[in-house]
Amino acid sequence: MPHIFYSLLGAAIMLALGLIDMIILSRLLYPALRERHGRALAHGAKAPSPRLIMRLLWLFNLLALPILGFIAGAAVLPPLFGQ
Repeated sequence: MPHIFYSLLGAAIMLALGLIDMIILSRLLYPALRERHGRALAHGAKAPSPRLIMRLLWLFNLLALPILGFIAGAAVLPPLFGQ
């Protein structure tokens, strides 16, 4: 099979992993970040915005991971499929 197939397959796999990771992180991490940010505002301290942190995670999981999967897919996947 051509290398573009493996590149696209790698990008799709990494996109799926990024989506799963975002679902898990949004359920586990966001409430704790929101609570910490609220406590910091109540006490007059500074804390990074939970929206900023989640946006950075979104950029990594849904943009950077598929790009890395596309780049590495042609090199990593053919040996796994026996070619």
